[in-house]
Amino acid sequence: MDHRVFRDRAERHELSGVYLFEGQEEYLKEETLAFLCQNLLTPGFEALNETILEDSDADTVYECALAVPFMCDKRLVIAKDPVFLKRAKTEDESEGDQPAEAPEEDKPSETGNRIIDLVQNNPGSSVVILYMRGTAKKGKIYNLLKKQDRVVLFDCLQDNDLIKFIKQKCKERKCDITADAVDALITSVGHSMLDLLAEIEKLTAYKAQGQIGVEDVLQFASVSVEDSVFRMIDLMLMGQAAKSYQILNELLSRNEYPAVILSMITRQLRLMAHVKALTQKGLKIETVASRLGIKDWSAKRIASQAARADLNKLISAYRKSTQTDFRIKSGEIRSDLMGLHEMMIVLKKSSEK
Repeated sequence: MDHRVFRDRAERHELSGVYLFEGQEEYLKEETLAFLCQNLLTPGFEALNETILEDSDADTVYECALAVPFMCDKRLVIAKDPVFLKRAKTEDESEGDQPAEAPEEDKPSETGNRIIDLVQNNPGSSVVILYMRGTAKKGKIYNLLKKQDRVVLFDCLQDNDLIKFIKQKCKERKCDITADAVDALITSVGHSMLDLLAEIEKLTAYKAQGQIGVEDVLQFASVSVEDSVFRMIDLMLMGQAAKSYQILNELLSRNEYPAVILSMITRQLRLMAHVKALTQKGLKIETVASRLGIKDWSAKRIASQAARADLNKLISAYRKSTQTDFRIKSGEIRSDLMGLHEMMIVLKKSSEK
């Protein structure tokens, strides 16, 4: 179920029983919860009819769901990251520790059956929100909720919706923002609405009812991993290897995965080669952006970066980056980190005249 459908049902007072919130966009989850409270609970009696649980077990959720509402039609139970829906960690996520064991759902158990009973035999006196920060463990409970259309998805907004969100939040703070500045903000910060809102607060406070431009975003906005990788490559192509390695070390110190950084380098090299080849053929930057599925502002930025490198060297570097990925997966290169450092050497050689 899309979160907008859930909001519509909340507004029409059609909600009852158990629902699962999952997905990457935490801002939308919290906003939807606030909207639900406003529409479900009687004003003045919210505290008596709302229960918020953290890392709760099935028994606690079950008992809270069966509690009788006071001066209200329904109770609201919010169970954040319930243990019975947590996914087991992989060895990578545990940094070498043994994977954490998630509760077993496939075997019949009183604990699992109580939640399944709550889903199947809706008491009608409560709305239970199983709020996952991220993705829920797949199993009997999840599959049952999915079958009954009770899984509410909160995925990152698409570009058009995200642009509307940024413009609206700027307007609420009596500021205007240019189209290029919007693109620059998304490129720099990413698609997280919480992160974007924090940067909008910073930018609107600085501009004080003025217009926010690209230069303001570049000066004040925090930098995402993608933008850090862009600057890292840019510095390397400019012959500033020490500064480029400094950015890499900063990323690694923030526990960014080498494999993720390597994949971003590969993507950036591919875009640079495409943009340079197409612009050399005489295509306008707007046409290039449309063909590659990127924003005009981003295409201009990549074109400026690609101008510092020879096209043949870019193509060669891109091919070596894909080969590096294959060699890591085949075991020829022993770790992602070794492959990443090998790729940095390739970038350094690409910058040499």
